[in-house]
Amino acid sequence: MNTTTFFRGVNGLEEKMENKKKRRRGETLKQAILDAAWDTMQAIGYQKMTMDDIAKKAETNKNAIYRRWDSKQQIIFEVAREKILDAVDFKAPNSGRVRDDLIQILSQPLGIIQMFGIDNIRGYANDTLPQIHLTGHTAILDNQFTKVIQLALSRGYDRGELTKDVADGSLEMKIIPDLVIFASLMLRNTITKTDVSNWVDQIILPIYGYSK
Repeated sequence: MNTTTFFRGVNGLEEKMENKKKRRRGETLKQAILDAAWDTMQAIGYQKMTMDDIAKKAETNKNAIYRRWDSKQQIIFEVAREKILDAVDFKAPNSGRVRDDLIQILSQPLGIIQMFGIDNIRGYANDTLPQIHLTGHTAILDNQFTKVIQLALSRGYDRGELTKDVADGSLEMKIIPDLVIFASLMLRNTITKTDVSNWVDQIILPIYGYSK
């Protein structure tokens, strides 16, 4: 065996070992793809990001991605759910004042908004809104954040601070706080705690019949 043949054999063996190291399956591969999607979104933005970009960052092929998700929108939804669960444990405070409780609850997403970036949220919303009618009322209401807001409003009603009971209201009445946040995300470049206080004082409490 000459020297050239020997080194080719060594290099080939090293390449096979390296490929074996990179070969991931199951949850390990899934997490690598989710991490790659997050990192890519932060680097170039949601709107510019493609499935090719995610595959390249994850060091895998697009087939491995499409076996699990149909679109980058679905990937980011799963990433968002993971990041939110890590960042926030939505619980309804019970201070005895509905105003204080609402401000505290509605301030919780500010860190998440900053973490994701408003432009990325807008890009994701642009892809999601055309399909929102497919989710139905249950999906719109069935999330921890909305439930926590409704619990705070119900407690305020039971204490006599509000004249309108969210439990008896229409779908629109139930999701007004969510709609206020969404509108602000579409219209503003930043959202502060002052904005949250204004939402509560100028929009949400008057709609539910707040009496000091």
